[in-house]
Amino acid sequence: MNSLGYCLSILLFMPFPEKAGDILPQGTLPAASVLQGWSVITGLPLAHEHPAIGNSPVRVPNPLRIASENRRLLETVLNQSGLYVKPVGDIRQPRAYWVTHQPLAEPPRPKPVMRVVHLQHLEPEEGIRILRAEADRKEKNLDLLDRYSNFVASPRTRSIVMTCASNERLRHYLKILESSDQRPPANDEGPALKVWKARYLRAAILEQLLSDRWDDRGGQPIRVVVNEPTNSLLIRIPRHLWPEAEKLLQELDQRGNF
Repeated sequence: MNSLGYCLSILLFMPFPEKAGDILPQGTLPAASVLQGWSVITGLPLAHEHPAIGNSPVRVPNPLRIASENRRLLETVLNQSGLYVKPVGDIRQPRAYWVTHQPLAEPPRPKPVMRVVHLQHLEPEEGIRILRAEADRKEKNLDLLDRYSNFVASPRTRSIVMTCASNERLRHYLKILESSDQRPPANDEGPALKVWKARYLRAAILEQLLSDRWDDRGGQPIRVVVNEPTNSLLIRIPRHLWPEAEKLLQELDQRGNF
């Protein structure tokens, strides 16, 4: 048998675990086979330090069943053959593992870039919703070692903290935010007086619930006055915020909130 045929025969009979309970046989196996067992146990994909790392020999001293209780044992087998699996991202909830020959190395990930953006017109929570929708579209197929963008709202300072993997990505989200942070149209700019007639709650109770929830929300305040004779609320609110307040009132004004 020539060398090509020999290599192909090895590949055909190579034990690649596919599910929990499969057995890695005793002997010297290619790293790709043993690392596949690691992926089965953790349920996470692997990124390699270099493409040939899967060809590295790994000595399995005894037959090893692929199961969560054998995770430490499998890691020891890899370490003893000079291979190390490092979590990518949060060590408690990694998104992948990076395989390396270097015991002290860390996954080569982009250095995060941070910017604090102060908003003029847009509410921070609305800005977050816009940015996350764009990130869900733009970052759905990121490389395993890449970083997802992160956005945190600060209603008290009317700002958003943006953390991205590159200046290019940061500039993209800044442009999205800038185009959204515009002065509302003139007819939506001023305050409006809205009336909400309570259906299931006393107006005084509903007023307290609404005020508490709106304070938790942060941003622009509203003024609410109780009209006891009609069991209604008189609400002075910026016109463009009324749809949000109306939705909140529909949620609060329910029988279960007595």
